[in-house]
Amino acid sequence: MPKLLDSLQSSEFTDLDLPQGFGPDSEFERIARRGLVRLYWTRELGPDEMKEQIAEIPTQDAKEAATAAREWSNAKIFQIGVHTVRTNLTLSEARAAVSRVAAASISTVLSAVCEDLAERKSPRPGSGLCAVALGDLAAGTGILDSELNLLFLYEGGREYYDLLYRRFRKVLSTFTRDNLLIAPASGVETARSVRSFSDFFEYHRDVGSQNELLELARARLVFASDHSDLAARFETMRRDILTHSPLRNALISTLEEASFGAAAPGLESLDDMRGGLLDVERAARVLQLKHAAEVPELFAVETASIFEAAGAGGVISQEAAERLAGAATL
Repeated sequence: MPKLLDSLQSSEFTDLDLPQGFGPDSEFERIARRGLVRLYWTRELGPDEMKEQIAEIPTQDAKEAATAAREWSNAKIFQIGVHTVRTNLTLSEARAAVSRVAAASISTVLSAVCEDLAERKSPRPGSGLCAVALGDLAAGTGILDSELNLLFLYEGGREYYDLLYRRFRKVLSTFTRDNLLIAPASGVETARSVRSFSDFFEYHRDVGSQNELLELARARLVFASDHSDLAARFETMRRDILTHSPLRNALISTLEEASFGAAAPGLESLDDMRGGLLDVERAARVLQLKHAAEVPELFAVETASIFEAAGAGGVISQEAAERLAGAATL
């Protein structure tokens, strides 16, 4: 906790926390303060800038890099939380900033593991690896204490990436320990598997399951090897699977026929009450699976972004899109 409080004394925070009495009235000060915070967290501090900040922390190996990335992430999450409580950031702005913090810190840790192994053993020329986050953390519906579910996809020699995968598991366990954003997990739970691109594509084309297809709809790439085209290849493959999977129509029917939530409205039933988060999420995935081929913006991962794209693309009315996006954000 002292380290988190110390982060509020950094120039990054204090420069945005404008003092009382600098403007002609309190409303002017509120607007100016909120505008400055929003500019920084939604525009200036992007994923690349975040990774540069972490890279400035001196470390000797991947384990130290994991610890540094965790402490950096915790400080950023705490700052975002304070800004949100002070209404300088909206919930949707805070969620977007948190997603970038998660992606930057995870990417930094995985990159450090790759660099450590490269000093001892080199992959084949033309090979590479990417990491894909699955679940609530990837979709932006999980904020604090989210489970970290990662899928690793590689191109090249299996032996090298099996070894890299085992190192990932150990270091990610260090990264998730005492992490405000990500729930503690053993390496086995954290890193799910490592598979080749071709095997993964064939699996979803020939086998797979409805749950796995739905999981892929909420998948987000968080890391790709340097000097590779794996990020673009993954997104192309993801869109192809979501559009042409033999399970697509069956999944749409399952989502459409599922009963609406039956729980009584209340803070403890926001997920499963009628019109709750699960119903809102289900509606978004139906729109995505049905219409993304015609409106590519619907391939978005975040639920609110899907509704916004559906309204802009004429799939649903603009009024309905705004209401649904608002519900997803809430």
